[in-house]
Amino acid sequence: MKMISKLRFMLIFTVLAVGACSSMGLDQLSFFGSSSTGWEGYTSRGYLMLAEYEEFIDGDIVASEHFYAKSKNVRREEGSPPDEPDSELLSEALHRAMNTGRNMLQDALETLKLTENDRFLAEAQVNYDCWLEREVDEIENTETPSYKEGCRERFYNALSGLVLPEGHSFQVYFDSGRAVPDDESFSYIEQTAALFPDREFWRVRLTGHTDPAGDRDKNIVLSMLRAVAVRNSLAQYGVDPDKIIIEAAGEDGKRKEGHDDNDAGALRRVDIEIIPVYLSHRRKGPNIAQMMPHYFGSQGPDL
Repeated sequence: MKMISKLRFMLIFTVLAVGACSSMGLDQLSFFGSSSTGWEGYTSRGYLMLAEYEEFIDGDIVASEHFYAKSKNVRREEGSPPDEPDSELLSEALHRAMNTGRNMLQDALETLKLTENDRFLAEAQVNYDCWLEREVDEIENTETPSYKEGCRERFYNALSGLVLPEGHSFQVYFDSGRAVPDDESFSYIEQTAALFPDREFWRVRLTGHTDPAGDRDKNIVLSMLRAVAVRNSLAQYGVDPDKIIIEAAGEDGKRKEGHDDNDAGALRRVDIEIIPVYLSHRRKGPNIAQMMPHYFGSQGPDL
């Protein structure tokens, strides 16, 4: 039985290792099942796979027992946070990078725990711990490939695949040729300021738009002035200006859904989005959305 498991996980983690630099991914391994559901199920399955890799492939019994324990704790709903990057082997730069990644993950687990995010949050947490373990393993065993790049890329890609809950976007409208929000729009600016979390990794993105009337270059400037006006208003309500991103779409921005393209009033606006920065951290790598049902759905021994 152990020989069968060993062969199976050699195949799995060979694909994991090459997935980031080739077109082959776990979505192509059709023998996986799809029994895991929910954050606990996906995360427990992911830790189980890491444990079996450490036991059968890497021969690291300490790491294997650690991930087996984490798998059991998650399944029993006893909690199992991401590992701390506290190894003395890590360089200062690497420790800083691992800490930043862990803080991003903790933020996502606290703020974006939605059903539609269960698989991505599980993928992020399991691959963060995989990344950390592989970094330490590479330092200890310099002659053995660590496959850390695959774990790191899947970690960031999973974070970038998360979706936001409703109520994190607003529109502020303007009169023709003006860069001062209309009276009704100030309530949305107020709501944005109230919703904006005092968190390290969250930002407000403002995208200014205009209708197609007038000179194109002047419209770019006008859309920027509108975004700046909203930024200044948000700052008056206490939002840190350094956490506000401004974009000018001019007359070329996307039409607002639900409005006629000829409705000029709907085009003269600033789109407000409250977003975590890690949603734009996508790295080159395999397609997480396709591979995750297989990655976390494999059958393994009962816990």
